[in-house]
Amino acid sequence: MSSLQLLVQWYNKLKLTVLEVELPLIKAELESIDLQLLRAESGLTWQDQDCWSFIRITEHLVRDLACRVSGAKENCVTIQGAMKGWSKQAMFCRKDNKKGSIMQLDDRADCVSRKYSSMKKDGDFIHQLVQENMVLFHAEPASDGWQSYLEYMDEVVVEGLFSYISHSLQFFVDNMESFPNQSPLFKAQLMLDGTGMTFCPSVERDVGDSLYELVEELVGDVFKTSVNVKRVAAHLNMESYQDVMDGMVDLLDLRREIMDRVDSVLKKASEYQRKFDIYAHLWQDDRAEFLSQFLQYGRVLTTEEMETFRADVLPDNPPTIDNFKEQIDYYEDLYAEVSQLEDFRVFDGWLRVDIKFFKASLCNIIKKWSWLFKEHLLTYVTNSLDELQQFLRATVEGLNRPIAKGDHKGFLEVMSLLLAVRDRQNTTDNMFEPLRDTIILLERYGVTIPEHFYSQMEELPEKWSEAKKLALKVRHDVAPMQSVEVMVLRRRCMDFEVKQTKFRGIFRATEPFSYNATNPYIRLEKSEKAIRDMEKEVAELQESTNLFDVTIPDYRDIKLCRREITVLKELWDIVVYVQSSVENWTMTKWRQINVDQMDAELRRFAKDMRKLDKDARVWDVYTGLDLYVKNLLTSLRAVSQLQNLAIRERHWVQLIRTTQRDFFVTDNTTLGELLALQLYLFEDEVRHVVDKAVKEMAIEKVVTEISQQWASMELSYEEHYQTSVPLLTCDEELIEKLEDHQVQLQSVFLSKHVDHFLFQAVELQNQLTVADTVLMVWMEVQRTWAYLESIFKGCDDICQQLPADTHRFQAIDAEFQVCMYTPMV
Repeated sequence: MSSLQLLVQWYNKLKLTVLEVELPLIKAELESIDLQLLRAESGLTWQDQDCWSFIRITEHLVRDLACRVSGAKENCVTIQGAMKGWSKQAMFCRKDNKKGSIMQLDDRADCVSRKYSSMKKDGDFIHQLVQENMVLFHAEPASDGWQSYLEYMDEVVVEGLFSYISHSLQFFVDNMESFPNQSPLFKAQLMLDGTGMTFCPSVERDVGDSLYELVEELVGDVFKTSVNVKRVAAHLNMESYQDVMDGMVDLLDLRREIMDRVDSVLKKASEYQRKFDIYAHLWQDDRAEFLSQFLQYGRVLTTEEMETFRADVLPDNPPTIDNFKEQIDYYEDLYAEVSQLEDFRVFDGWLRVDIKFFKASLCNIIKKWSWLFKEHLLTYVTNSLDELQQFLRATVEGLNRPIAKGDHKGFLEVMSLLLAVRDRQNTTDNMFEPLRDTIILLERYGVTIPEHFYSQMEELPEKWSEAKKLALKVRHDVAPMQSVEVMVLRRRCMDFEVKQTKFRGIFRATEPFSYNATNPYIRLEKSEKAIRDMEKEVAELQESTNLFDVTIPDYRDIKLCRREITVLKELWDIVVYVQSSVENWTMTKWRQINVDQMDAELRRFAKDMRKLDKDARVWDVYTGLDLYVKNLLTSLRAVSQLQNLAIRERHWVQLIRTTQRDFFVTDNTTLGELLALQLYLFEDEVRHVVDKAVKEMAIEKVVTEISQQWASMELSYEEHYQTSVPLLTCDEELIEKLEDHQVQLQSVFLSKHVDHFLFQAVELQNQLTVADTVLMVWMEVQRTWAYLESIFKGCDDICQQLPADTHRFQAIDAEFQVCMYTPMV
């Protein structure tokens, strides 16, 4: 093919394939080529000497441009090919890319990191090819044509990123469809821990580490791939494509659809979890407390019963073996029911909820509940048999031991053994059959029974019968000694009766029942020790009489002493606390005390006293404390009244005269000094003085305010319209205030407490009366002057007709103006 033909082909291909966005970049070169070709068309012939030289030069220009444009296009194709590779594989996939497997999340961080690194590498490669194109086009970086080309390439990258992100999001959408035989994409495990049922990941939307948050992060990872590719059109002032992708409506719709499906499935999973709330009592209830109530009442108390009744109100009702069987059967049946629960459930075809761990934990808890009752029964059998075996061994050994003459200690030991046999006879006679039933029940539930239990159940009933026979024989043998001991015990009881009566008298005479008692705690401690000794002696008598079936007196005096000393100790505690509290108060300056707080404290003391035994109210210490508290309350009320700011020096003088107490009160006076005045004796007098002071303060306020207002009162003037002479204006407010103040002073005169302010009030009343009179005369003179002024100065005819009156008015007018211009004092 000739050079001319190649030139034509390259030129035509260039013109046909050049893109609109590329044309501005090669426009100048194309125009240069066109000028060359125009010369050939218009004037060049084959006979021209430079014809072939022209063809070679033109061929070189066209070939160079065509090759460069072709290279740029190949770079664009390479860029598009790289971006198509992104969409061949979604960012996340199922484990090992197997259709039936759960989504691969174990190496999520590595997967994301690798993808981001690959995207960054591809982004750098794209920028490299774009820079090559700038060289191929001989473009200026700041030219409009090149920036338009960059925007075109920017759109190409945006489409590539959109395709990749859309493909990755579509993976979630496709695998979250509820199709038949759809394999789950995610899984969540329902587990049971110390706080209750929990999902891993959580199905609560607004908590951390939830499934919603996980999927949201995965979708976010997909979107963030655009951050790793720098903008080709850097002049658009956007560093990456993140904002562009975040604003894509189609991508946002996919994102919203994914999260809506997650939200929907989480609600179903939460509803599924609530199905297991019926078992919540198994991990919430306290097993120890449950067993305690069951052993006491034969059942567990309801919440209403526990709130309504106290534990000592409900009658005890120990459980029977049937009650235990009922409880164990309940938990065994519950274990079978839970074991049959499904291992997992799939929601909406894509979320698998696994409950195997929950089932295992719940079954373990149920077994602990069942074993709780089995263990108690096993322990009961073990302890009952071992205790009886030890008792029989010690009893038989003790009863077979001979009693030497005069061996009182040995005799008492034998009697205690005989008493023990008698006390437990009914219980032991009836214990073997329930024990056999308990062992049979435990065997039925597969509990391993130790071999020695069976031998004990065979041997112990026979040994118990032998022990009872031995006890009857020994009782008959020691009967003479028992009779002698009974007589001795009865004499001891009579002697102690006399002793306790004497002790009671001494107790009443020596204990601090008086409010003025000194060192009460020393005496209380001494009596406490004496009562303990007496109680110990009573206990020893009680123990001895129980051995020999002797009835012991009640010894009520000792019990009464115990009750009284307990109450007396509590009462003296209150006395000391009250006295110490008041002592602290008395050091406070009387104007700084908080009377309300002290009053509340004293009333609390009085309330504590009323809670004591009613018998204590006749004691002198009680009545003394009660009177002391009442007097304090009264005195504090008086002090509170005296804190009134209306109290003046004259009131203190009046109070001293009334109470006939010589005292002087300042701000440094303490509460103790005021209490020493025994103000509770003068409550009415103090109230009267304070009431008077308050009333006088009100009078003082009225008189003072009136005096201050009139001392600063100023009259207002206006100029006469012709002569500019200042005239007093008739101020209605001033007149009303004057009248109101006179009325107030009349009310003051009617008060019985006006004596101290009588002179000041009378003087003020006189001043207001004079002011009222002066103002009335002044206004009358002013009105007359104004009338005459208009006659004698406004009409010359009248002045000529009445020359004498005119001359007289002129003298009065001069005097009036002097008065009006002269400042008033």
